[in-house]
Amino acid sequence: MKHRLDLIAAAVVVLTGACKEPFQVAPGSANWMSEQRVGAGPSEITVMTQNLYVGADVDLVIRALGTPDPGDDFPALMAAIETVGKTDFPARAEAIADQIARTRPHAVGLQEASQINIDLRPLGVPAVVDQDFIALLQAALAARGLNYTVAATSNNIDVNLVSGLVRLRDHDALLVDADRVTVNEAGGQDFAVNLGPVAPGVVLVRGWVFARTTIAGQATTFASAHTEANLAGAPPGLLEQIR
Repeated sequence: MKHRLDLIAAAVVVLTGACKEPFQVAPGSANWMSEQRVGAGPSEITVMTQNLYVGADVDLVIRALGTPDPGDDFPALMAAIETVGKTDFPARAEAIADQIARTRPHAVGLQEASQINIDLRPLGVPAVVDQDFIALLQAALAARGLNYTVAATSNNIDVNLVSGLVRLRDHDALLVDADRVTVNEAGGQDFAVNLGPVAPGVVLVRGWVFARTTIAGQATTFASAHTEANLAGAPPGLLEQIR
């Protein structure tokens, strides 16, 4: 997936009895969706990872918020809202669901699983966006007869702008095929060390999710993380966490 806050989709990691070393699935190809199969025959495990992309170049908004000139904030925000409409996550969710239906992974790691809530009508601007990326993707999967449930989420970025009229929440998530995967334990959390405040009202926080599961009698652990891409000059503790 694309990323507009200098982020990358970290690998989905599968740890199984048949695979002693962590098997990493990195994002690849033009649509940034990656698939990997581990094992062979009946015990084969399939995983996918997808950065859902928030849908706009939010770096432009961050840079505008970081300047001393408040006059560039609203134009940058309006440009981002327009781009969110053009990148059309509901349509992208349908395409992602098609790919999941074709591949039938046991687990799907999701990054930038956003919740976007915008209503600028109180300002006289006819801009309204209400999108929950995970719910939209699950609905698209259900429409294809697939039962993918949320095993774990992490709550990362939570930005409120324009007196609460604009809110963006960023999550990592792990979906599993509930018809084939039994979740025994799952969770998600933020990294202890993050880049932190980057502009007024914007704090960069990243996290990871995991699930310990049973698949056809085999213990399998899945994990998915979303880290910063440009780590030059990052706090040493952040680098140590990633290692």
